[in-house]
Amino acid sequence: MHMKWTKFLTKSALLVATHPGVSAAQTGPAVVSAGNTQTGGGHILPAIIITAVTFGVFMALAKTVDWYRARENERVALQGKVTDALFGYGEAVSPTVHIPLWGHSPATIEMAGVITASSQLPAILQRASRAAAEVRPDFAIRNKIILAEGPELRAA
Repeated sequence: MHMKWTKFLTKSALLVATHPGVSAAQTGPAVVSAGNTQTGGGHILPAIIITAVTFGVFMALAKTVDWYRARENERVALQGKVTDALFGYGEAVSPTVHIPLWGHSPATIEMAGVITASSQLPAILQRASRAAAEVRPDFAIRNKIILAEGPELRAA
């Protein structure tokens, strides 16, 4: 991605450098009338400043987009790992992972679903914790798992 931006900015700089006002400024002073000289040096400095600022803005934007994509990839990997760990368990529990874009806060894994026995809860949370530790060392698990009790659920 950086290669595309570099090519774009190089072409932009060449366009600014070949602008008629810029090339006229590089030819030197032109004599208009006796005693009056006109310098075109005032055109090159704003063009250089605009090019530098534009380059800086595009590089900052590219860096932010790359950072966001890296965080998103990390989030998907962590959620996939925890989901795979819980897949064969037989309960309807699914994780949702949130990784903050700014700062170094831990990832939040929100465990939601329904289980039929309270004895399953520690095993599910422990399995999710082990799977998350393989991907990222700092995380927090928020338990939103509901214990479903009742004769209609036990018969199913």
